[in-house]
Amino acid sequence: MRYSRFYTDHVIHIDELLSIIGPRAHYMRNVLRLNVGDKLCLFNGKGGEFDSLIKQISKHEVILEILSFSDINRQSPIHIELGLALIKREAMDAAVQKATELGVSKVQPLICNNNSVSVAGMEKRLGHWQEISINACEQCGLNIRPSIAAPIETAEWFSQKADLKLLASPFSKKSIDNILFEPTHLGQKDLEKKDSRPNRVFIAIGPEGGFTSEEIQSAIEYGFADIFLGERILRADTAASSMMTLVQSQWGDL
Repeated sequence: MRYSRFYTDHVIHIDELLSIIGPRAHYMRNVLRLNVGDKLCLFNGKGGEFDSLIKQISKHEVILEILSFSDINRQSPIHIELGLALIKREAMDAAVQKATELGVSKVQPLICNNNSVSVAGMEKRLGHWQEISINACEQCGLNIRPSIAAPIETAEWFSQKADLKLLASPFSKKSIDNILFEPTHLGQKDLEKKDSRPNRVFIAIGPEGGFTSEEIQSAIEYGFADIFLGERILRADTAASSMMTLVQSQWGDL
């Protein structure tokens, strides 16, 4: 039987009982059809994970006994922040899900000139995206969930500091292979090490209509390198996954 993983926002202690209610209890009981005596994995986003045993199942509650703790974490070795323009619901959900699976540390929704999505009702949507991310963590093995920030203007995000800043642009002539990371704070001996890598990477993905030329120029002035993703125009959610994969392949854990 598959060893299922579940997120909880509770404080977890070994040798104590923990009550799970709501959608996750329903999923355990009615979808996975877990039974008393089955084992599962719990994590609460603080790092590490807990082995647990189902002690009791009722109509609305699953009682777990916490057996042991493992400090294993599967985070990316680099902090990747995805600046993602507000896009339509299905595409935004897919982008958040896949970015989580690929090891993103933070998703920063961006308000762009070509946004076709309103910022109304944003608190509810932020909660929805966080739940999408949590579900992805349950599936892929992450124990520390990425943060989902409230939307900000592109210029505000472009101006923030990072070791490496990349922007997907169909007008660029540069591939990821043309980007040489040379950290200015390292000495010559450190630069000669093969494992030198950026600690903090920004990835900028525009809306369906793309970043405007003014936004691209602003990003470049703030130190972004514009990256070409091929002759085919990609959807925003596909571009986000592609850029995440390229960055992880170059400097991360792929």
